[in-house]
Amino acid sequence: MEPVWIIVLLLAASLVVLFLEILTPTFGLLAVLGTAGLVGAAWVAFTVSTAAGVGVSAGILVGVPIYLTALVKILPRTRLGQMLFLKSTEVGKAEGIPEAEFYEKLIDSVGVAETPLRPAGAVRAGGRRIDAMAEGGLIERGGKVRIIRVSGSSCIVRKVEDA
Repeated sequence: MEPVWIIVLLLAASLVVLFLEILTPTFGLLAVLGTAGLVGAAWVAFTVSTAAGVGVSAGILVGVPIYLTALVKILPRTRLGQMLFLKSTEVGKAEGIPEAEFYEKLIDSVGVAETPLRPAGAVRAGGRRIDAMAEGGLIERGGKVRIIRVSGSSCIVRKVEDA
């Protein structure tokens, strides 16, 4: 077989193997194999002539990074890429908590501490017992509290001073 065809086959096989490395979790095994093929193509080119070796080496050093960058940027937009890659999703605020709307409505409402808040405990607000955390300091049982912020299914409360 002619050395030119060996070089072309090694380069093509290496590019295919590097493409597969992007698609599969081989932890670099295919990348090493692809790199070995590129080095082999350059070595065969140097056996033909020094000019051919330098030309193929320069082409590899310039072309392969461009090829890999194009694959990473363009592949997810192709039909094949859309079948292979996971789609990104937007997660809304408190989406994993079924009662998020209920807790959001409690902000700025007044409740009563059912347990001492040191700083965590429970308050009764909106007709329900809710996990709560005092914003600062201790709040005794029976003290009035205002819900100032909601974090998941827990509320941050502040003691209401009696007027």
